Amino acid sequence: MKKISSVAVMLTLVCSLLSAQQGQAPQQQKVVHFKKLQTFLPAQDFQGFKRGKPVGNTSTAMGFSSSEASVRFVKGSDSAEQSIEIKILDMSLVPYGSWAMMYQQTDYENETENGYEKTVMVKKTYKGIEKAETGDYKSCSLNFAAGNRFHIELTGSGFADGKLLTTLAESMDLDKLAKVTAE
Repeated sequence: MKKISSVAVMLTLVCSLLSAQQGQAPQQQKVVHFKKLQTFLPAQDFQGFKRGKPVGNTSTAMGFSSSEASVRFVKGSDSAEQSIEIKILDMSLVPYGSWAMMYQQTDYENETENGYEKTVMVKKTYKGIEKAETGDYKSCSLNFAAGNRFHIELTGSGFADGKLLTTLAESMDLDKLAKVTAE
């Protein structure tokens, strides 16, 4: 059974609602094939994390196409495992897909005793949201867009160092990714 990203499902539903409200039939959008997206994922082990095999899918349902590529990095033993998962999602499936990234247009910061959430810059160009949970279960995430089309999500488990995710994201060729189009 194919795992579909919750972001892809959410964006598909939003697009369906917007199209229905405007009386428009959904239009088939070309997305970048997942194998091409995989070439933009980090290709090497990273600071003690071993890189796994990239996975992905490109699919069409209800008149919309989606494409996602991901790779997982793992460090440590089963009892003290740390992991990082990176996903690239082609958001062109939604005519108003850039709306999903509008939350990144404003700067903000929120801190509690259990963690924080704040706006960060990746490669001084891509504004994103970094979150960290520093309580009993440590985790962190980084979400940002490239080229007003691609959503990049990094999720760390077993640690709460969001800067590590930013460093890994900056190892990607984001400028080239931002310019990629479907063939």
